[in-house]
Amino acid sequence: MDKIDILENKIRQVAGQLLDLKEENKKLQSNMKFLESENKKSGELIKENGYLKEEKRQLATRVEKVLKKIGALKV
Repeated sequence: MDKIDILENKIRQVAGQLLDLKEENKKLQSNMKFLESENKKSGELIKENGYLKEEKRQLATRVEKVLKKIGALKV
């Protein structure tokens, strides 16, 4: 094998590695888009959970007030 043949083989190897890396990059980009989407959904759920906790707190306060009024009526 002369130096040209060696160089050609190395170029083929590098070209093959480049194609593999491009394919891996494509998969990673797809995975990143999925994770970004999941992250967005998680943020929305966390926000909604906060609203629901606040609503629960407000309802508990209202129920407590109603129970106090009912208790006062029985006296």
